[in-house]
Amino acid sequence: ECRRWIRQPWKLRDSYINVILNQTEGRRLLDQFSSKVIPSRDAARLLLLLEAQRRRLAMYASDGWFFDDLSRLEVRANLSHAALAIELTSRATGIDLMPDLRSDLATAKSWLTDETGRDVLDRVVRERQI
Repeated sequence: ECRRWIRQPWKLRDSYINVILNQTEGRRLLDQFSSKVIPSRDAARLLLLLEAQRRRLAMYASDGWFFDDLSRLEVRANLSHAALAIELTSRATGIDLMPDLRSDLATAKSWLTDETGRDVLDRVVRERQI
């Protein structure tokens, strides 16, 4: 998605920390990495995708996958990041990755609660909507 406007998408991704820390604005960051003027609509999409990438990275936090049961708080936190990454990606691209994630998680089962990973994800999504 970035290549049309950005020559170094990974450096842009890594520099997004400056937006997170309020050291620069998102649009200004995009302008620093682009040799052309990015239309507002495309800039908004790129910023959504950068935030989705941030959440995607957060969903891999090791404490969420270190423990032996998926009913734990850490797993729910990681799944919350995954759900937000999917939502942002869908808003930016129109592609909904949630059905695939739900299907994949249906095979995992908590040995403490008998919930599947899909059950845990669905609960996390419902809680985020409240």
